Amino acid sequence: MRKNIFRNVARPFSKLLDHDAELAEKLTINSANQTSYNSNQQGCRTFKARLVIARHGETDLNVDKVWAGQSDARITQNGLQQAQMMGKILRSHNFIPDIVLTTPLTRAYKTAQEALLEMGCSHIVAERIVALVELSPGDYTKKKKNELNKNFTKTWDKKPPEMDLTHQSHPENILQSLNEVFLPMPFGESLQDVATRTKTVYDYILSFLQQDKNVFVVAHSNSLSALISHFSGEKSKLKIANCIPFEISFEKKGSEIEYLGIEALTSNLDKTPNFPDNSPSKNQVLPLSISGQIRKI
Repeated sequence: MRKNIFRNVARPFSKLLDHDAELAEKLTINSANQTSYNSNQQGCRTFKARLVIARHGETDLNVDKVWAGQSDARITQNGLQQAQMMGKILRSHNFIPDIVLTTPLTRAYKTAQEALLEMGCSHIVAERIVALVELSPGDYTKKKKNELNKNFTKTWDKKPPEMDLTHQSHPENILQSLNEVFLPMPFGESLQDVATRTKTVYDYILSFLQQDKNVFVVAHSNSLSALISHFSGEKSKLKIANCIPFEISFEKKGSEIEYLGIEALTSNLDKTPNFPDNSPSKNQVLPLSISGQIRKI
């Protein structure tokens, strides 16, 4: 039976460090139990794995230009259509995932579900990983961007202010809510903080790539940027729009994976998504619900 590393229903983010230690142990076990690889006469194995990452579909808070952070946001009808179109794009690129990683937040998990359905892969259960959640904006959670402190600019090492105890999204105020699947951290995070906590996820992804398994990651703009930075070795400046899938290219050299680049996958469809601005259902909000259980890994 696989270990339950991320038991994260309505529990504080501060428990993540305990999970990281268990995940490191899991990675060691994976490495020791890997099956043999196909090799050529020179002893170099053929590296066939693919890695695709994508941001979740549009949410009601995206439409309102509100900083959602680690709060749960409802995916809109437009966001649902974006997820479905992304699935079609990935299918047109012959991408079939073996492993799907997402987050405890509904907008990411729902996007993964819809895309998998379009790809004919609805049987795959996504693993919902705590460390992939969005950057915590602290006291700026659920605030409109034009209401933020004008002196605050998101940088690599600058943190937003901590949540006030009266904030509606403070863990103390939502602890008893049955609608919350994840308790956001009250303190603000910098981009560097997100990069630090996603290092374990990066290692986890590598463990699957080393086994020639295709990996599909559906998460959030800042956590995905952090993953890109781990692969490239540089601070990512890529702007990640809703439901635009990106494939990270790499090659195997000995025991190392060398990053080659990243490319948006959009070219194999005859037409791109078309969501008319005057469509009455474009920004219709879908019910906030979780239809699957948190994946035990």
